[in-house]
Parts: sequence; C-alpha cells; structure tokens
Amino acid sequence: MGRPRRFHIPDAYTTIQLEILPEIQDLIDDDDRNTFLTILRTKAEELGYELHGRNLGRELFELCVKTPQEIVNRTTSSLMHSVKTCFTNTFNRKHGRTGTMWRRRFQVRGWLSVR
Repeated sequence: MGRPRRFHIPDAYTTIQLEILPEIQDLIDDDDRNTFLTILRTKAEELGYELHGRNLGRELFELCVKTPQEIVNRTTSSLMHSVKTCFTNTFNRKHGRTGTMWRRRFQVRGWLSVR
C-alpha cells in the first residue's frame, strides 16, 4: 500500500521541515547551506513558489514558502523532490559519498490560506 497523498492548498503559506541524517550533520558547512539556498531559490522560482523564510540548522532545515495559485505540476512534493534530489547529488559529489542525506520524507507543518 502506498503512502497517503499529500494535499496542496494554492496561494497559501506553509512551513516545510527536512531532517538531516545524524552521520551527515557534521559534514554540512556554510558553503553547503549556500548551495542549498541557491538550489531552493532556483527551483522555487521555476515552480512559482515564494520563499519567505528559512532556518538551516545542524539537524533540520526549515522553510517558509508561499504556494503558487496554479498547482498543476507545482505541488509542494514536486518542489521538494526537485530540491532534495539536486542538492543531494551536489552534496554527494562534493563530499565523495553516495546515498541519501535525509532522515525521512519532508514534513509540511501547517497551512495558512490568504484567500
């Protein structure tokens, strides 16, 4: 049985959390955080998301985004899949490693609709 489908609310604010694997936490430096932000900004712009805040900690990356009005092919899952894949590939090449760096799927924590 598959995972439950994530819902998506257009034109709303939400927070997204990404947990980092414990064995990766000591490897992430400021350059990696800047790379993550660059990728996030690029992918968010491509999909019509607005980035309103972020906290890139040692164990957890937290993001506050505003979703686009049109959601076809622009769901939060689409955004995060693209960001996580691109950043993980870049990070792994830089550090000479393979595999994931995330503890679990990203978590969406609350929605605030502006309609």
